[in-house]
Amino acid sequence: MENKEKKIQQQLMKKINIFLINYFNFILAAWVLIVLAFGYYMIILPKYKKSAEEIGATVSSQIQIYEERKQYLAQLEKLNKTYKGISNEQIKRIDALLPNEPGGEKLLAQFEAITANSGVVLTSINYSLVEDAKGGLSRVKIILGLSGVDYGSIKNFLSILENNLRLINVTDLNFTASGGSAKLVLEAYYLKK
Repeated sequence: MENKEKKIQQQLMKKINIFLINYFNFILAAWVLIVLAFGYYMIILPKYKKSAEEIGATVSSQIQIYEERKQYLAQLEKLNKTYKGISNEQIKRIDALLPNEPGGEKLLAQFEAITANSGVVLTSINYSLVEDAKGGLSRVKIILGLSGVDYGSIKNFLSILENNLRLINVTDLNFTASGGSAKLVLEAYYLKK
């Protein structure tokens, strides 16, 4: 009985060997396909999905950056168009309104013209630079002494000063009607380079 079992076992092994020899290529191909499928679903597919998500996020952030820069470029083009539309006369008026330097001599000439037109006499003028520039805007402090002043002439003087092209603020006004004199403290502005 043992012999019979051994023989059956040998025949079975022989049939398995013949099957394996005949179908080895198919079995090997099936194993390779199983290993590849397992590798694809367990390793490659998750990494592909993660990479696709990261690429999608990167693309959307790049699109947002592109749109912001596109809007910024449109604003720059609009500013450039506006800048090119400014005439030389307008530039000269802006420079007169807010010059690039204190312009002491020009201020003196302006105040002499204003006092002559308003009917008062300029008795003294002192000016000094104020050193607290904010955002490139600097100030010149001007102290004017005037004589021959009455209410009408000081009002006329202030009106002419207000309509003057240069930006000037009156910070203090001392007027004595009995003495016919006035002292004004003014501030003129300029752009510091």
